Amino acid sequence: MVVRIFMVALALLVTPGALASDRQCLDDYDRSLFTHWVDLDGNGLDERRDTIAAQVIAGTTIMQDLYTGQLLDLATETPDVDHVIPLRAAWDRGARCWDDDTRKQFANDRLNLVATTRSANRQKGARTIFDWIPPRLNRCAWYLDRSAAVAAKYQLRLTTEDLDAYAFLRPKCERWAHGVLLGDVRAWFGQVFGWRY
Repeated sequence: MVVRIFMVALALLVTPGALASDRQCLDDYDRSLFTHWVDLDGNGLDERRDTIAAQVIAGTTIMQDLYTGQLLDLATETPDVDHVIPLRAAWDRGARCWDDDTRKQFANDRLNLVATTRSANRQKGARTIFDWIPPRLNRCAWYLDRSAAVAAKYQLRLTTEDLDAYAFLRPKCERWAHGVLLGDVRAWFGQVFGWRY
């Protein structure tokens, strides 16, 4: 399944006409062009609240952050909701040529939404798999595969850097699936090889 998603994404990179050619493409990125937090499924909750609710442990007010593994008590903490593929990154990979409805769908698609801590969301910012992976490395494979699934669903034209990062990281993620913290890995490399981050 992972390989299939990756090959679809690779095909989008090299296939001419993956983007609509009969639509006027916009130049300057404007976050307001992505209508946020609407109730797409008509359940009375906007997609931000739906995303948070989906990560709450049943029968509690405790939510698990899928990036860090941290548990947040919603009675005292307010999580952020992050776009797995950031809006700015999507813009550069084809969203500049989408219509308003597609941008709204993308901005509110729970496939592309993760409730996380404020600090993790600020750290990630508009980064993609090319320059960010979750600090809890056992979430690395999930994050890469979710990014690939979103890219395939919306026919985003991934960059060479995106594809190289996926190909380089995905096999390693399988070996990092034991709850290792990224900070621990960096510290070890720094101690052994003298690398600084």
